[in-house]
Amino acid sequence: IDLNELEEWQIQDYLYSILDGVDRELIDWLINRFDKNIDRLQLEADKLLLFNSNERNILLNQMIEDNAFSDSSEDNIAQ
Repeated sequence: IDLNELEEWQIQDYLYSILDGVDRELIDWLINRFDKNIDRLQLEADKLLLFNSNERNILLNQMIEDNAFSDSSEDNIAQ
């Protein structure tokens, strides 16, 4: 499987299943923010997975509010 050609529903299903405690709307926001780049999305998911499931939603909301993804660039991610 070429991971760069995953359908959006496949990416959603994967992230919904691993990111317990995170609202689907926030996961969808991440998917759109990183243009369905599964490598980048996995990196962001890995960060969230360091926290308890009841803290992940709060953390991601705070990161979005703090504009933590504003300097993110797809050019920085090996493909």
